[in-house]
Amino acid sequence: MSGIPTPPHQKPTISDGKVPGPDERGAPREMTPEEREAFIKARKGRNRAIALGLIAFAVLVFVITALRLMQNIAAGQAG
Repeated sequence: MSGIPTPPHQKPTISDGKVPGPDERGAPREMTPEEREAFIKARKGRNRAIALGLIAFAVLVFVITALRLMQNIAAGQAG
């Protein structure tokens, strides 16, 4: 298995250039406090971006619906 390269998205990078690997039993190692902080900060950023995207989508659907209703009301009164 050592001849098969690990995909880039699975290779963690650390500032000192060392890639963390499993411990002697083959189990994944625990994150350091700095890695955990960075992970949580990145996750919060992604969550905020998703929330803003959902809010923007909801506002867009609301505005389009309101505009179409106003057009239909105006067309009904004109006829």
